[in-house]
Amino acid sequence: MGWVKLIGGLLMCVAGVALGVYVGAWVCFVGGIKQVVWAVQQHPIPPMTVATGVLRFVCTGICAYISCALLAVPGYLLIRKA
Repeated sequence: MGWVKLIGGLLMCVAGVALGVYVGAWVCFVGGIKQVVWAVQQHPIPPMTVATGVLRFVCTGICAYISCALLAVPGYLLIRKA
């Protein structure tokens, strides 16, 4: 049954990296830029929307690291126990 833990751990590590890239690149980086551009195009510029868009852009690395670690660390621990 050690190979099941090994395959599960590898899948979790790969899924963690994919989740980190998705959250970091698309949700935070691209989403933050799109949010700021949309907010600036509005007639009365909503400052909170601009601020949250800039915050998403600035915290891209932190969000990517945390979302990657949520799956990669348990996957690594499964591989070590296999």
